[in-house]
Amino acid sequence: MNYKKKLVLPFIAVLLISSVLAISVSASGEGPETTNTSFFPFTGAKAVYTVEGNSPLGHLIGTMTYTVKTVDETSYTVNITTEGNISKIPSLVKSDTRRLERNEPLSFSSVIEKSDLVSEKILSVGEREIKVNKYLMESEKEFGREKITIFIPERVKVPLIITYRYSNRFDVTIELDKTNVEYLQ
Repeated sequence: MNYKKKLVLPFIAVLLISSVLAISVSASGEGPETTNTSFFPFTGAKAVYTVEGNSPLGHLIGTMTYTVKTVDETSYTVNITTEGNISKIPSLVKSDTRRLERNEPLSFSSVIEKSDLVSEKILSVGEREIKVNKYLMESEKEFGREKITIFIPERVKVPLIITYRYSNRFDVTIELDKTNVEYLQ
C-alpha cells in the first residue's frame, strides 16, 4: 500500500505540471496556427466593417469583410470582400487577398505606415473601454485636402474606426461592426 502512494504522488505532480504548461502555452497564443480568439492574428479571424458616406457619385453604403485565411510564423493572409456600392471610394476599398506581416494591422496598414501617431485615447466599446492609438494622415491633393483618421487598439491590431475625408468630395466612415476577436467583443 505504501508503495502505491509513493507512485501516485509523483504521477499527480507530473500531471499537474503538464496541465499548467499546456494551459500557459495555449493562453500565450504562440504558434503559427493558433485559434485562440483572444489573440490576433488567428486562422478564421473575421472583422466586418460597415461603410457609409458621401461621394460625388452619391451616397455610399456597404460592408467590407476581412477574413484571416492562413497564419504562419512571420505572416498571415487575409481575404477581403466588399458588398454594396462602396467600390466608388478611391483605392481604399477593394476585394482581394493580401499577405501581411504578423505585426501589421488587419487593414489600412499602408495608411498607418505613412500616418502620424497623434494621440492615445480611451474608446468605449459596449460596456468596455479600450485604449487606442489615433493615427492621422493629411495631404494636399488635386481637389483639396485629404484626411484619413484611424483608431486602432494598442493590444489587437484590428482598426475600430476609419474616417476618410477628401475636400467636399468624399466623407466616409468605416466602423468595425462584428468580429470574432474576443478582445474586441
